Amino acid sequence: MRRTLVTLCLLAAIAGADDRDRLKVGVQPDGRIVVPTNQILSPAGTQVTFPGRPVDLLLVDSGKTLVAKNMRSLEFIDPATGAIRQTLASATPFSANGLLARGDDVLATDTGDHIRVAKKQANGSYAWGKDIAVKKPAKGLAYPTGLARINDSEIFVASSRGNSVQRIDVAS
Repeated sequence: MRRTLVTLCLLAAIAGADDRDRLKVGVQPDGRIVVPTNQILSPAGTQVTFPGRPVDLLLVDSGKTLVAKNMRSLEFIDPATGAIRQTLASATPFSANGLLARGDDVLATDTGDHIRVAKKQANGSYAWGKDIAVKKPAKGLAYPTGLARINDSEIFVASSRGNSVQRIDVAS
């Protein structure tokens, strides 16, 4: 009797299974997105896709540009159209948090000991400027994460592995 009950339950489960078990990772014909963890997302609004793993967002240029901090690049996106205007590749990977606008500059924390500075050029594009060093802990790398603006010349940076918050004069 028990074997028959288990068989009937299994057959009912198979018969009731929907297409979720057969979907492949990526965008589906109906607009849903299946992510590698088998979650199914039903997005609202416009989606902008690009390779990588976005970890932070920042609006600059009075809201005319959206900066997405990716694993190894900054993506400059037109929020009105969703078009990617520029991809600024980084030689070092970025940490999960830490994106800040300072005037026309975009500051982004990396996974080492620096804050990368993307400087706005005359033509509106961005190029890497001089990095800002973060004080290293006694052992290992600082791994800067969060950024906060104090005033026009100073910022706070959280050093994850340094277990500290550092005050940095950006001008010097």
